[in-house]
Amino acid sequence: MLAAASRAGARSISTLPPSSTISVTGACGYIGSHVVRELLGRGFRVNAAVLREGDAQHLKHLPNAAENLAVFGNCDLAEPGSYDSAFSDAQGVIHSAAIVALGASPKIVSLSVDGTRNILASVDKHPGIKAYAHTSSCAAIQRYDVPLDHVFTEQDWNDWSTLERGDGYGVAKTEAERVVKEHFRDDERHSAVLNPNVSIGPVFTKQHSVASVLMVREIIFGNKAVFFPASFIDVRDVATAHVNALLTPEANKRRFILVGDADPCDQRELAAVASRLFPAMQFDAPAQIPPSIMQNVLIPLSRLPIVGSKILTPFQREIQTQRVFKYDNAAAKEVLGVTFRDLDLSVRDAVESLVEGGYAKPRFK
Repeated sequence: MLAAASRAGARSISTLPPSSTISVTGACGYIGSHVVRELLGRGFRVNAAVLREGDAQHLKHLPNAAENLAVFGNCDLAEPGSYDSAFSDAQGVIHSAAIVALGASPKIVSLSVDGTRNILASVDKHPGIKAYAHTSSCAAIQRYDVPLDHVFTEQDWNDWSTLERGDGYGVAKTEAERVVKEHFRDDERHSAVLNPNVSIGPVFTKQHSVASVLMVREIIFGNKAVFFPASFIDVRDVATAHVNALLTPEANKRRFILVGDADPCDQRELAAVASRLFPAMQFDAPAQIPPSIMQNVLIPLSRLPIVGSKILTPFQREIQTQRVFKYDNAAAKEVLGVTFRDLDLSVRDAVESLVEGGYAKPRFK
């Protein structure tokens, strides 16, 4: 039995033995890199499946990487069979590769859904794979046609989002997750799904600085923002949850909302947190469009028939309503044993790594 050496505390884990090899798709990405670090820290061997092997240099410098990390390049979600080599000797797979894009392009959906099917086809070719964990999103859970006081749980599915409403990302995550659910419905293999919200915390590369932690990078630069309340989670807690979901038998055939315990906040409030933590630095979140114009002019115009959607899509309009989504994160705590880091710690470590890495230039008062 393997004791989980993580913030989750000591938990008996029996899905896979400690000598297992775990393949991680999207291993160079923001979440994927932290998943690799978590696995290596627990003594697993890791097959890092990446598109370009040159992007994986930071993984090779992680603790235990010299002995336990193998990098597989040319792994492309759009190419069937391209993950076969990376999965060939694995006992578990964590699929974190994804495209994160807003808008209504069908390509956003097709790459996510067809890419997931390609991953599952490669998994099925290797009977040694006994466990699978899938990175989804709260975008596959939250929806705009429920009461404002609704608390979202793992029983909720986003059936509101459509391409016509302008939310390709929500459609992509929802449909891909349903592909996974159906694939493993009557399967004896272990499977679990993780639904994180906005992940922030330390970064390893410049590429990471434009992932979800971009919200922190933007307040360092003082770039104009579109305000919307978000629930944050530390990327290290996301990684811990992924590994525990792969290994914990009680997580089988379940999905898990991953949000921290702090109240949701928008970019202005995030800037206030950072200003308190780094009083010598300047953090700003100026409005991309003045709130009065957005609320009194653009939103009403967007409701007009025919021409309204050319001003704001229904999805863009809903974002601007400043709706605060409420989530129940109890399952991640109780089943996966995750203890969520404080928002202050996540913001502090995000700012420090962005500045020290040279990915954001600080402004001093």
